[in-house]
Amino acid sequence: MNNSKWQDIENQITYWIQINENANFGLDVGYRDKIIEFLKEPMNDSAVEKIISKMQKDLMVLQGKEVSLYWVCGENQITIKVDNNSLTVQLTRKAE
Repeated sequence: MNNSKWQDIENQITYWIQINENANFGLDVGYRDKIIEFLKEPMNDSAVEKIISKMQKDLMVLQGKEVSLYWVCGENQITIKVDNNSLTVQLTRKAE
């Protein structure tokens, strides 16, 4: 994946992960508060699958790509790997 394509994907993931679900005029896009709740617990297959499934549903650019993620329990950051590129995002709960 070329650098500009990765930057586009990186920007979309960063935006998606930092907004809460339904935050944009009722659009079912984003997952911040749910991800923050998942990060309080040890990583498990069910949570990983929910996050990846939602991310691929919301971000068409990820369809057909190999997506994985990783976090450490209690840290508010998540690392997302798309094909051979990775991105780490720090999350904070924001007032709506």
